[in-house]
Amino acid sequence: MPYCSVFGCSNNKGTHRFPNRDNSPVRFNKWINFCKRKLFKPTNNSVICSHHFKSQDFDDSDILKQKLLGDKYKLRSPRLKPGTVLTIFVINNDKNSDGNATTKKPRSERIKNQEKKDMVESLIAKKSNIDSYEHNKKEVKISCTEDNISDVEENASYTDNDFYDDPDFECENEEEDYTEEFDNVENTEIKYCLVFINSLLTLFTVCNICKSKIINKKWYAIGATICVRSECSEGHSSKWFSQPVNKQFSKGHVHIATSILLSGTLFATFKVFCSSLKLVMFSRTTYDKIMNKYSYPLIGKIWEKKRTEQMNYVKESGQLWIAGDGQYDSPGFCAKYCTYTFMDINSGCIVDFQLIQKK
Repeated sequence: MPYCSVFGCSNNKGTHRFPNRDNSPVRFNKWINFCKRKLFKPTNNSVICSHHFKSQDFDDSDILKQKLLGDKYKLRSPRLKPGTVLTIFVINNDKNSDGNATTKKPRSERIKNQEKKDMVESLIAKKSNIDSYEHNKKEVKISCTEDNISDVEENASYTDNDFYDDPDFECENEEEDYTEEFDNVENTEIKYCLVFINSLLTLFTVCNICKSKIINKKWYAIGATICVRSECSEGHSSKWFSQPVNKQFSKGHVHIATSILLSGTLFATFKVFCSSLKLVMFSRTTYDKIMNKYSYPLIGKIWEKKRTEQMNYVKESGQLWIAGDGQYDSPGFCAKYCTYTFMDINSGCIVDFQLIQKK
């Protein structure tokens, strides 16, 4: 960064370039004479610091910005008013003055180094306190023996005042979660639960045909369905499935796939969850087949039914207030393909939507 061109001044902060010689020749010569340097010819990098100007020589708007914004105002110094000339001649002989760049920079570095040193010392002090605490904690553990443990137990006494009741704390009654009973299981809603494989296999101890002891049992997974094959001592073999199974898909597979779709969850995200939990689950291919065969057609039928009901309601109401908007369309950027949706303002229901190509 260039230093001030005035004789005896070595400041490099808040500098201003010389005026254009062709546009302001008189002002340019005044600036050269003010520098008091013999045979001085300013270059494009020659500057004069702000110490040689009066406060009224600077632009009022820049001064106001500096007062309001402070360090956020990125201008190095306020701009000069047009036609400003130098009036203050100061020789900087003080080595510790703020304008001397040769001494200011080391001073600022010393301040930063001192701050870093203080920070390091405080961290070391904190670490020493933590180490001493850990050391004392280990010493207590080492000093505990079977002899003095009995002494501690004899001297230890607890009263009712040692424990306090928190009125805001209520212990959850876990029995309420699994004591639910049904009078008629067939009429209840379908419910699912997670079962550990080891807990499930403990139920296969007696043959359900002859009540003999089961001597061999194996399990395997078909998607999200668990199948247990057992064999008793009398030679009877049986299969047990964790959900109703037909020739194409298990009933639970259809429910799980449809729930993923209706909840707005991506199958890939749900698959990561199952992998993290080690939960057996069907593949993406099975999911797509269920969507195309069951979920999409059913949702389409329900949508057509609701759309017909809404259209009839709009026709019977006599007043038509429709608002439309195109999805994937933003201001200034028009999509080629978009889903355009119409909504009835009175009821707040979607009347229709179409996938269109805009031209």
